[in-house]
Amino acid sequence: MLITVIIPVYKVEDLLNRCIESVVNQTYKELEIILIDDGSPDRCPQMCDEWAKKDNRIRVIHKKNAGLSAARNDALKIASGEYILYVDSDDYIKKDACERFAGYADGVDVVLGEALITEPNQIIHRVHTNLQENIVYSGEEYARLAISKGEWFAAACYNFYRTQFIRDNNLYFKEGFLHEDIEYTPRLYLAAKKVKYLHYEFYQYIIRDNSITSNIGKKHFDDLMKIYSSWYELNKTIRNSKTQKAYCGALAKYFMATCRAHNVTEKIYPNGMDGKYLLTNALNFKEFIKAILFNISRSIYVKL
Repeated sequence: MLITVIIPVYKVEDLLNRCIESVVNQTYKELEIILIDDGSPDRCPQMCDEWAKKDNRIRVIHKKNAGLSAARNDALKIASGEYILYVDSDDYIKKDACERFAGYADGVDVVLGEALITEPNQIIHRVHTNLQENIVYSGEEYARLAISKGEWFAAACYNFYRTQFIRDNNLYFKEGFLHEDIEYTPRLYLAAKKVKYLHYEFYQYIIRDNSITSNIGKKHFDDLMKIYSSWYELNKTIRNSKTQKAYCGALAKYFMATCRAHNVTEKIYPNGMDGKYLLTNALNFKEFIKAILFNISRSIYVKL
């Protein structure tokens, strides 16, 4: 089975070799590695070309800067592998990740993996505590279980995807947005028929002081508000009442958490949402109390 590893590249010349080495040195050798130089202004374009000369499994795309989503989409359109793995160029993966996934996927749409997140002051284990290995879940069933446990992780890099499933369901990333994975994830699991869980922290996620994740600005919040507005509309199309309830609860939780992270105290909401929405869709008693406080005083809420 051929696996395509997609690596968007932009302004990571000090970290790029570590990322690519973790992929080319995989114990599983049937790989197609696509490096997308997203108009990087440093030495990354040359470094990508040098790697392609050393390893004939590597393909390089040089393009005008258009963001992470466009880079992933461009690579997905030409990918030859039966399965896709996304790796961000400032992160890396364990050397047996592809071997573990290849031997476990068995034709399912998505294999859920796990990650070890390294931040400047802490380490976080992104693991699932209420899923079992070797069980095939539907995407909706997985989403309900993960949301109920607070373990619905949006990052696209944590999972392993069947390429034809992605293409058949038009599961490309929305371009021009930051936090594109948050927009992507709700659509992904509504479409997935077969999902399996692999209890393995294969992905090594490094949060740098100057990374997109660590830099919070107005565009981040504005894009999230647009994403939450589209998520609200998506939720209205869900036929299964249990899934719809879980998705609405997750949206309410994400929105309040975003206001806290961005220190937003103005009384603004994504399109379609209001204070009543937060209360009626609270996932549990704790989220209900948070929604009450959020409605009474956002200034107090964001400081807690």
